[in-house]
Amino acid sequence: MLSTHPYLCPIYQHVIIMQIQRIQSLLLLIAAVCMAVFTCLPFGYWTQPLEDGSRVIAPITAYDFIGLLIPAVTGTILLLIDIFLFKNFKLQKTVLIISMMMTLVCIGIVIYINCDHATIGTLHWAGSGLLLIATLVASIAAFSRIRADERLLNSYNRLR
Repeated sequence: MLSTHPYLCPIYQHVIIMQIQRIQSLLLLIAAVCMAVFTCLPFGYWTQPLEDGSRVIAPITAYDFIGLLIPAVTGTILLLIDIFLFKNFKLQKTVLIISMMMTLVCIGIVIYINCDHATIGTLHWAGSGLLLIATLVASIAAFSRIRADERLLNSYNRLR
């Protein structure tokens, strides 16, 4: 008869491992959603005075800059693909590192664009630029969970 104790029964051990995997998949999904929402929302506004004394307020979005849109969409796609790579830890970590690099590139481009547009007119930061920080934090947390799962499975393999 199988033991019903959660740490002694192999069925429960499998459920615990799958639950850990779902946590990192959830973190990857949160990161992908944050990056996708960032792509759609304006990350800043700039005000430019016109010759007649009126002002024009224009949103700054990722769609306005192809150099920002490409890494943002690439990072989102890589994060979505990374959710389904849970059977190959090495590939999953590699894809996640590339996605984190795309996020860092997006952060750098957003800072550059906002500082560059500040010389043209008055800059107003929007909060959606913080979604990139949330994406990076969720990606780092997912990476640490992937490493923890890899160490856990290696310790199980040593016990066999």
